Amino acid sequence: MCAKTVVKGALLGGITLFVVMMISWMALPFHMQSFHKLPNPEASVTAIQSMATEGSGVYIAPCSEDHPELASRLPFVFMSFNAKGAMQRNMAQYMMIEFAMDVVMAGLLTILLLGLKPGSPKAVAGYGLAIGAMLAIAELVPQWNWWYFPLEFLWPTALDLIIGFAIAALVVGKFVVCSYLKNQPKTV
Repeated sequence: MCAKTVVKGALLGGITLFVVMMISWMALPFHMQSFHKLPNPEASVTAIQSMATEGSGVYIAPCSEDHPELASRLPFVFMSFNAKGAMQRNMAQYMMIEFAMDVVMAGLLTILLLGLKPGSPKAVAGYGLAIGAMLAIAELVPQWNWWYFPLEFLWPTALDLIIGFAIAALVVGKFVVCSYLKNQPKTV
């Protein structure tokens, strides 16, 4: 397996994943519709900040280990709290981190596809769908099961992963894997 081939697949697939995710988040309404806003943000954040005694981190209430009697009768809260504020970086930095993550994932996808040696575009898309579905299940089902994340929040991300990896697999398959495999000597 040639490093140039993996880098080419990582870049092409990474660009593809990045574009799919940006379209999903910026052009389609599904992600933003799943967020609910607290009224009076300043008072809400001030109240939360006064109770977030450990500083930045993930908080839950009620904690079933500490207060099992409350866990069955009170609403459950799972919250990410950043004491420094929401925008620690400028938008370009957030985008660069997202793109770097997409490139790494596409590089791993390229390595998998090269190892699997798919024989057709349908097989490539199938592998992409399977990988996207596996990632969605591994990441999102535990959020629903353990932390009660609502399905309206999770399903757009599941579709992003499944569709994004299927499309990225097709791009990587067509422009990288197929040409690489064609140039390999046939083994008996």
